[in-house]
Amino acid sequence: MDVAGADSVDHLKELVKVQLNISPSDQRLLHKGKTLQDGTLIQEYNLREGDKLHLVVKKESSPAETKDIKRPISGCIETQTEPVTRNVLEGEMLRLLKPHYNSDSEARKVVAAFVKNIDKKLNTLSLDDIERICETWNKENRLQF
Repeated sequence: MDVAGADSVDHLKELVKVQLNISPSDQRLLHKGKTLQDGTLIQEYNLREGDKLHLVVKKESSPAETKDIKRPISGCIETQTEPVTRNVLEGEMLRLLKPHYNSDSEARKVVAAFVKNIDKKLNTLSLDDIERICETWNKENRLQF
């Protein structure tokens, strides 16, 4: 989208509404992890040509599901049948580390510390960080934090 520094964030949200049919009240625009506030001007955020904005759309509130509702078959495996990724990671790490420690409890402590460290790093990632990680993965097929 083409916008000028003198344009307001409200105007930008209206442009998004026209293009994507998303109500401005349901939009949250982010630049480098910072929310663009309604009633402010684009120039207040030091946006440059080619900068990327991230759009977060508010989730619609949905009524409580009832047991009688038939869900369409999508061909996807339901989440409940998939092992939790964290459990798979912990299990594999434990399997690999057990031979190197004197007891299961020592290996479990190392695995728990590792997983805690990974959680901490993942929770501090910005949208720009995630985008950079994905680009590296797509280009070089490797993860780099």
